[in-house]
Amino acid sequence: MPRSKKLFVVLFILLLSSSSIYPQSPTVIKINRIDSFIKLVRDSLGIKTGLTISVVRGDSILFENAYGYSDIEKKVPATVNTPFYIASSTKSFTAELTKILSDEGALNIDDPISEYLPGLELPPPLNTQTISLRDLLTHRSGIESIPIVLRTAYTGQFTNKKLLELFSKCRFTGKKYRYTNTDYVLASIIIDSVTGKSWKDLLKEKIFDPLGMKNTSTYVSHYVKSDLPASYTTTAGRAIGVRLEKTDATMHAAGGIYSTADDLAKWLLFNINNGRFNGKQIVSAESMKEIHSAQEDFHQTFFKYKRFAYGLGWIRSDYGGRLLIHHFGSYVGTRAHISFMPEEKMGVALLINDDGDAFYTPDLVADYVYNVFGNVKNADSIAYSELNYITERAEREKEKEESKTEREEIPLPADFNYGGYTGVYTDDDFGSVKIEKKDNGLFLAYGNMKGDMSYKDRNNFTAVLGQFKVKVEFDFDDKTNPAGSLIIYGPVKMTFKKKG
Repeated sequence: MPRSKKLFVVLFILLLSSSSIYPQSPTVIKINRIDSFIKLVRDSLGIKTGLTISVVRGDSILFENAYGYSDIEKKVPATVNTPFYIASSTKSFTAELTKILSDEGALNIDDPISEYLPGLELPPPLNTQTISLRDLLTHRSGIESIPIVLRTAYTGQFTNKKLLELFSKCRFTGKKYRYTNTDYVLASIIIDSVTGKSWKDLLKEKIFDPLGMKNTSTYVSHYVKSDLPASYTTTAGRAIGVRLEKTDATMHAAGGIYSTADDLAKWLLFNINNGRFNGKQIVSAESMKEIHSAQEDFHQTFFKYKRFAYGLGWIRSDYGGRLLIHHFGSYVGTRAHISFMPEEKMGVALLINDDGDAFYTPDLVADYVYNVFGNVKNADSIAYSELNYITERAEREKEKEESKTEREEIPLPADFNYGGYTGVYTDDDFGSVKIEKKDNGLFLAYGNMKGDMSYKDRNNFTAVLGQFKVKVEFDFDDKTNPAGSLIIYGPVKMTFKKKG
């Protein structure tokens, strides 16, 4: 029997077995179906990494559960209180904070950014007098800077003063929607400047504390390290650990929150009830309507979602003829799905510590939840179709992985001169890189990105930085001199000069 047919049969059996001979409420029956489906999905893909889920409707939490391990090696099970990095899902919180500050009169999201950063200079045709905070929150400012993205999300080598200097060298991408972290980073600098407080602390004061999100933070240092999930990439049932941990320095306004399934249930209840939580109106319904409404049109398809507009930190999309408002997040070894259907007053949050074959499983499970609770008649066949899509993708990845021929590692020459390579290399835009001797090889540290280097020839190496494998090229003036510069081939070609 073909694998796709087997999946359908197993799904059918599991769904039948989820009902009991004893009478159960319709809600319990639906929850059992969802629980069985999650287990089927994980078994089908051989996933052992963690998955946590919360489902809310009206003003109640319908379902919370956790599956798998937050740390496979240590056999630490995931729980609904395990903090996962939610990456770009942070943007909806940052936009909410900005709107709250606007409502309070601390700033105005429609003011030009020159009002708040009079010393900021942008290269033409960008103009601080024609770009507003609303433009930043809807990704239509036209500002882009790879150095800023690298420093804030990956290396942690920045201060607000340095970022403002880099903004003076940014590039113009057109006054239209273009998704980028750069806009949200600039918005956070404005918040810091206007309030005299960090956007990180303001999120706690204005959102986390009022909603009782006690296990949510913008600081990695607020957690015991062993409580945070390890990061993995699962391929063909094999979970491989990846090394690219977040630090306080790399928690930024476009992707700088750790949260839990239980805490995100509160965030969803706050949103689907238009700013009301636990009987208290925390943000006005009018402001919440503005936050959720279409601000900038665009067209894009992600998984089964037809995206058509961006609000203030939220994406509006069509799923099966129903409005789904969401913002997802992904990073090395992690994914977050946070969404809600306003017309049905229902929301789902799913968190995983895996960016391999498990990547689309949060979306698949969320779809099943919406279809089951939405009483969609063909919910199971839709789930089967979407699961089949994912399993076929996983099989293609497996074939691709098996077809790879690993090049035999070349040992360093017996007379290798470590001193010709080691040292600090710097660039005004991209920061500093340190090359040092480690055991019998070279080690590269680029801020928070660190990894061993593999020798190819005198000038060329590869470095494994978390999940990223990059080419590193050294430039020598002649055969005897130490390297004068190095190049890292990342999102762009980055050249660093030897210091000293």
